[in-house]
Amino acid sequence: MKILVPTDFSPNSRTALEYALCLFGSHNPEVVILNTWQIPHTGTGMLVSIEDLLRADAEKSMHELVAGLAISAQNITNIRGEVKEGALNDVIRTMNRKEQFDYVIMGTNGADDLHKKIIGSNTANAMRSTKVPLIIIPEGTECRQPKRIALATDFQPLNANATNHIGRFAQLTMAAFEAVHVNEKVASGSNKSDLGFQLGGLSPEVVHIVSDNISSGLDNYLNNGDIDLLIMVRRDYGLFERIFHKSVSRTLAMHTKTPLLVIPE
Repeated sequence: MKILVPTDFSPNSRTALEYALCLFGSHNPEVVILNTWQIPHTGTGMLVSIEDLLRADAEKSMHELVAGLAISAQNITNIRGEVKEGALNDVIRTMNRKEQFDYVIMGTNGADDLHKKIIGSNTANAMRSTKVPLIIIPEGTECRQPKRIALATDFQPLNANATNHIGRFAQLTMAAFEAVHVNEKVASGSNKSDLGFQLGGLSPEVVHIVSDNISSGLDNYLNNGDIDLLIMVRRDYGLFERIFHKSVSRTLAMHTKTPLLVIPE
């Protein structure tokens, strides 16, 4: 297993890294920690010295981070740091073509000033473009193995890539697994057979939430259901886009509380 954890050396990115080590540590994964930097778009006179300073500062911080992990995470034997120039999501795509990551794990901030901190951020951009399962870790998430995970479903068929990823993650975590469906009313006869797929041998029970707003319904479900992680499948047009479209960006507040696994279809 190989996982990528982008970092800007902030407390939030450290939370995401600790969660990654906690979640997958028993599988002894290869952990790649990535920091990216870019030269500010200013005048040209100081660019060479600025580039040297940015690179040197990033490499120093990365060395300290990896050295500390080598001491504290002794059960994980393959940890390396990478410092690269460029936009984060561009670098992730380039690296993934070569390394084929199983998961990318990123942190995000709280809901205050939601548009500034989430919409347009690296994490939001990654949600909309990732080719790799992406785990988003909210600020303040405690490092613990998930006991209950849920899949948000609209009962639309999923392709083999998505179902394989969902089944594999459920088996890796060994958590109790259920599916949640939000609708204005409960459709008669809707149950686990309506999912129309088997998730790696799993056949989850379906929890129906009655709400005229999908995001509010999911938010209430997560707050009251003791769910440790929510899985969503990213489609161009479907449940994910209805929730995470920029025009309804206020609904992103829901995932500042519960880790979110975004799986590309």
